[in-house]
Amino acid sequence: LASAPTTGLLTLAQLTVTNAPTFSAMTLGSVLFTGTAGILAQSNADLFWDNTNKRLGIGTTGPQGLLELSGAAATGLLLRVPTEAVGNANIIRFLTGSGAPADTNQVAAILGVMTQVDPSTLKGDLAFHTNAGDNSGERVRITSAGNVGIGTTGPDSPLHVVGNIHFGGGIYAWPANTGTA
Repeated sequence: LASAPTTGLLTLAQLTVTNAPTFSAMTLGSVLFTGTAGILAQSNADLFWDNTNKRLGIGTTGPQGLLELSGAAATGLLLRVPTEAVGNANIIRFLTGSGAPADTNQVAAILGVMTQVDPSTLKGDLAFHTNAGDNSGERVRITSAGNVGIGTTGPDSPLHVVGNIHFGGGIYAWPANTGTA
């Protein structure tokens, strides 16, 4: 069953564990993973579980939320859709209750929507959805051209509003820059 330890490493074949094993070399909060050459490893600075508060930290040993990502300035959260097709989207959903995402439990969502998929001219919009009584729908869109639409999915100017606008103060307009003094 076991080979003779020659370097402090014991190799076991067909091992069955019936009770919860204890790993004395692991530190509190360790999330174990298979490292180099298939050896069990840990790195609390990179991946940490706070069992008291039920929080996972990636890049931190003191997560302040259910999931906290921390890293150098050039790192961040990456969402990827593997197939480039117009209309495909990366989605961050804000849900309540349990069950599969649906209009009845989606409070809001942010979508990164592909609008053009030619690799040399990839374009995308950012769409914001909110729920108005079991009716989750798009309310605001920022296009790849920088146009902002409120109440429209196809804004054709820097600010395109469909519906009434309420202003609490004045509206100021400046003449267009004509290039003359």
